Amino acid sequence: MNEFIEQFLVESRELVEQATDDLLLLEKVPADKERLDSAFRAFHTLKGGAGIVDFAAMEKAVHAAEDVLAAARSGSRPLTTRIIGNCLTCLDQVGQWLDSMQGTGELPSGADADARMIVERFLLSSEGGKSPGSLQRDSAPENWASTLLTKHPGVRAQANTAIRYAPDPDCFFRGEDPVARIAALPGLLSLDLEPVAPWPALDALDPFACNLVLTALTQASVTRAVSALGEAIDQCDVRALESMQATGGEGLQ
Repeated sequence: MNEFIEQFLVESRELVEQATDDLLLLEKVPADKERLDSAFRAFHTLKGGAGIVDFAAMEKAVHAAEDVLAAARSGSRPLTTRIIGNCLTCLDQVGQWLDSMQGTGELPSGADADARMIVERFLLSSEGGKSPGSLQRDSAPENWASTLLTKHPGVRAQANTAIRYAPDPDCFFRGEDPVARIAALPGLLSLDLEPVAPWPALDALDPFACNLVLTALTQASVTRAVSALGEAIDQCDVRALESMQATGGEGLQ
């Protein structure tokens, strides 16, 4: 094992321990701002370390936890026991990854699937089923999912999940195809594309910048949709439609 990985393991274990202590105390005193700040910094540093060693799965999972803690710090979301529990689960998974790396000296196999499950836990615990990761583009209208169902009455009864995907403006440079990603979703029922901002005049148009928001309805469950979206999940708002269907479109708004 090279010294670079060894240092990463040592520092990461210390941060996991620190964040765990902070979260356990926050369970008892959720209003402890100092402990909340400390936990947030630990997750932020863990994310940075994962990025340095190119451990994308760990970076993604820790980022999801960092996002909900950032929301709690800003006061936009309460720090619930469920959120704290999800953060502790994330740390437990990080610990397992670190143990694997300690034994093999390499990034653990299967980490991508584990990371998606962690991200999904935060997604499902978020108010209204929203992803904890902030969308990279404009904020979605709160009733976008019910509007989408109204727009496609012919598939409403079959739809289980609604997705709003706001790709990063630079996605084309990275060789990503947002339309192909959504088109490949299992059980796709509808796909709509709209511009993020009004299209400029042709002579001012940047053909290399993505100016799209994609919305879709699918028969797939939230779990399957999140898995299929892969690394794009941080740019998506994914909503389960069961309660909306039962209330005629009033749920999840």
